[in-house]
Amino acid sequence: MRRPEFIAKHGGMPDGWLGRFVASVMERETTAINQDVITLLDPKDGEAVLDVGTGNGISLRHLAARVGNGPVVGVDHSPVMCDRAAGNNKALIADGRVKVQCIRSDNLPFEAGYFDAAMSVHTLYFWNPAEPHLKEIARVLRPGGRLVLAFRPSSDPATADFPTSVYTFRSIEEIESLADVCGFENLSFENGDDSEVLLCATRSIS
Repeated sequence: MRRPEFIAKHGGMPDGWLGRFVASVMERETTAINQDVITLLDPKDGEAVLDVGTGNGISLRHLAARVGNGPVVGVDHSPVMCDRAAGNNKALIADGRVKVQCIRSDNLPFEAGYFDAAMSVHTLYFWNPAEPHLKEIARVLRPGGRLVLAFRPSSDPATADFPTSVYTFRSIEEIESLADVCGFENLSFENGDDSEVLLCATRSIS
């Protein structure tokens, strides 16, 4: 069944009581794919890691467990999601191991090359155009830094249930081209458990 536009909008920007409800549904829906992404990203002890569109922030605690005292930062442009992420990581935030910032991913307030690795799950559909977001992620990654991006490609029949006024689905070939022009190399694609595709790439050294 095609999702009504007024509900679909909360997938990209949860707001108010309905946004909080949609957020709770997304928490259940994204648990497995977040774990797959973290496994592929393979964060190491001491590394700085960025989660773009962190949502409920559950991924942040798993990242923190892998990097020890390395900084873990989750960014999201939805105040509802930032509140949930902060609430789910109170102790780690208090210890200074995790930060949650309510900001857009096309204007990240970090120094160039600050992060060793970055991840983003089901955010690509709301980046329109996508280039400013991908270029910002590339900018804040060190040369050779890793990115894992999870998305549903336009070839997935499930995408027909989402209104095109809210979601922009792209082919794997389009994503490959975008990543290339935005400063990434060594591109590879993995299949997720539920028709998702995981793009693995590194920040261009040149």
